[in-house]
Amino acid sequence: MQIVTVTFERIFDLHRWEETNSSARHTTFGFVSNGKPHYAVSIPNWPTIEAGTTVTAFLREQGNWQSLAGWINQQTNEVTTTNYRRSLFFAVISGILALLGCIGFFGAGSNISTLAGNFFAGAYVLLLAFTAMVLANQSYQQRQEAEFIKAFSVGALNTLPRN
Repeated sequence: MQIVTVTFERIFDLHRWEETNSSARHTTFGFVSNGKPHYAVSIPNWPTIEAGTTVTAFLREQGNWQSLAGWINQQTNEVTTTNYRRSLFFAVISGILALLGCIGFFGAGSNISTLAGNFFAGAYVLLLAFTAMVLANQSYQQRQEAEFIKAFSVGALNTLPRN
């Protein structure tokens, strides 16, 4: 993870998006820092974004602002990170559905007797189980990132070198 401190010289294309079924509440914007424009940056929630704001940003990939994991606003000490609970919620739901699918399709009283029926029931259960594992892993990674950023904001990690 790259840690970089930037000052927003100019902000453009700022849009705040409400939570929907397919995406969490977030903000998209572009900015200019050190004369270089950065486009289509997305940050969770609706943090304060103004020209002149200095943030310490945490990028998952070196120099890639589309991989922004969160930031600390240096003027207000506002910490903005991903909400990992959303991924965890969907992981739990997928796991429960996979379990119910196993019980329903293959349990006592199941009337799936054809090879094709068993194949599709098994594929359904495997897909849900795989989805649950992927979402659980995503939630775990997002939680680790959020905890790292919050620890950094209170000075627990300020001994790390900054880029």
